[in-house]
Amino acid sequence: WKLFYADGRVRAKGKYIAGQKEGSWSYLYANGLIEQSGMYKMDWPTGSWKWYHMNGQLHREEMYRNGKEDGASVEYESTGVVINEGEFTGGRRNGKWKQTIHDHIEEGQYADGERDGVWIWYYGNGRKMFEGEFQMGIPINRHKYWYDNGQVEKTGKYEAGEMERWWDFFDMNGFPAMQLDYKEGKVIRIDGKK
Repeated sequence: WKLFYADGRVRAKGKYIAGQKEGSWSYLYANGLIEQSGMYKMDWPTGSWKWYHMNGQLHREEMYRNGKEDGASVEYESTGVVINEGEFTGGRRNGKWKQTIHDHIEEGQYADGERDGVWIWYYGNGRKMFEGEFQMGIPINRHKYWYDNGQVEKTGKYEAGEMERWWDFFDMNGFPAMQLDYKEGKVIRIDGKK
């Protein structure tokens, strides 16, 4: 089978068995280069799938089982630099991940698709941006944030996913700027005053 763009150029090609996608399939950009390719089994993606940037450079490579991501996953910029890397199990992120989010890098563990354990974020200059702990996606214990010059921006504690007790805020030179007292995620005192 071939599927087409409105202007007649080939959009996808592969085969069907009993009305379901089966075997090797390729999807193409309008310029004819491959956008993604992989295998289907009874209409579900299976095995290795690859996506490409419009310049032909590999964009992403993932493993599938029963139609869900399952196994190693790597994503690349159009220049070939790795920006996301980790593992999936049954369609959910699991284990150690390193990922680029906008202007920073995040490293930590996932459990059943949720952040779990200590996570550290880094600025593009390599300095720490954030360090904190999560339990099945819920922030817990002490979290600390830094400015890109290395000075602490704020630090405080989470309990059951809510900001709790004293949080200290600092200016970019490291001088205390403010102290907020939280109870169940709500500010109850600013610099000691209600």
